[in-house]
Amino acid sequence: MTSKYIIGLCVFLTIFISGIFYKSNYDEYIQKKLEVELLNSKLIKIDEENTKIKAQIRAKKDKKVDYVDKDKFEAISVSKNELKQFLYEIAIKTDAEILNMSSEVIYKKYDRYYLKYISLELNTNLENLYHFLYEINNSKIYIDTKNFNMSLKYGKFIISIGYIEKEEIN
Repeated sequence: MTSKYIIGLCVFLTIFISGIFYKSNYDEYIQKKLEVELLNSKLIKIDEENTKIKAQIRAKKDKKVDYVDKDKFEAISVSKNELKQFLYEIAIKTDAEILNMSSEVIYKKYDRYYLKYISLELNTNLENLYHFLYEINNSKIYIDTKNFNMSLKYGKFIISIGYIEKEEIN
């Protein structure tokens, strides 16, 4: 009887101990599975937000010109002749000589308004160029400098500046 008792006890202890190990491994497995599910749900939320942001960016790029604030553009638009006069006045004030002014290039169109860029070839020194650019930057006329470009060619400074011009209706 004692041998049956010892065998039964050994079988019971073996099952009990393996159950404990199984339980601890199962708990770790469940915990890891929950962490993976949580991370997957966060990843799905981030992907949804990313998709929304990309859609907003596409919508802004594809935005029609009907939504342009016309009063704002009316207030900052200037004709090419007014811009030329303004630039020549600043050039005289800062001792810079405008050698050449290129024809305008249309950069963007907003309803009846155009963002145009022109290139200026200036004969001046670096200090006077700095004063020229300072005067442009602090002027009452809107000068677009988002795509500003400056280069030095044969001792002459070449700069590109933008302005808003209203389309003439004939």
